[in-house]
Amino acid sequence: MFLEHVLPEDRLEVDRLFSEATAAQSDWSFECRIRRTDGEVRWIMATGQHMKNPKGEAVQMLGVVQDITERKQAEEALR
Repeated sequence: MFLEHVLPEDRLEVDRLFSEATAAQSDWSFECRIRRTDGEVRWIMATGQHMKNPKGEAVQMLGVVQDITERKQAEEALR
C-alpha cells in the first residue's frame, strides 16, 4: 500500500531498497517523493530495522517516516 503513494519515478528504487533490506533482514533508509491523498507531493525520509528474537530471526519491523519537504526545498534554494 505504501508504494502506491510513492511517485512512479522513485518507486522502483524504493521497492529495491526495501526488498533488499527485507531479504537480508537489515536496516533500511531512503528518501523519496510521495503523493498524499489530497494530491500534494511531499518528500519523506524512511528508516527502519528488523527486530529479532533470541535465535536471530526477524519477527517484527520498526520504522519511522519523516516529512523532509522543507529541508529539500531549502537545499534546492541554496543550489
